[in-house]
Amino acid sequence: MNNKNQVSYEEQIEQGLIRPQRGQFVPPAPRMEVLPPMPQTPLSADVRFDLPASATQQTIVRTSGVDRARGFQIETRELGIVFGLGMVIVGYFVGDWPFLSLWTLTLFAVTYAITWAWAYYQHKHTSGEGVSLYEAKVKGEAVKTIVKAHTRQFELDREQARSERADLHNRRMGQ
Repeated sequence: MNNKNQVSYEEQIEQGLIRPQRGQFVPPAPRMEVLPPMPQTPLSADVRFDLPASATQQTIVRTSGVDRARGFQIETRELGIVFGLGMVIVGYFVGDWPFLSLWTLTLFAVTYAITWAWAYYQHKHTSGEGVSLYEAKVKGEAVKTIVKAHTRQFELDREQARSERADLHNRRMGQ
């Protein structure tokens, strides 16, 4: 080794760091015949709306609406108060508002309402009822898409039948 920072190719082979390239050529595979694409089969015309459930679930409500509302209030009350007081402190120090004023009270109420609305939105989308509602909406959109596709195909078939009847009528009248 002539330089401490460089290792020659032969030294690398001696140390087993690399293997010499001898007779390891693999020829490419022979070309295979490419078959033509298979003909498409027409889809059946029956309309089925029995969509499988993306997630099987059953929401069993064993409490009343009052219990669920109290639970939501327990979840969101402290969150709204903390955010509201945080905005009051920001208004006091940054906005130079008096601590007990109408502007500070309004800021607290608006912040609390926005926090409550955000928590309500999150709760509705992550609760059992919200997940069921989301799945129903997704399936409803799938049904609407299927109905639109079948309606479009029906319109095309009807136009084709009209043009065929018109051609037949014109041929009969031309005789």
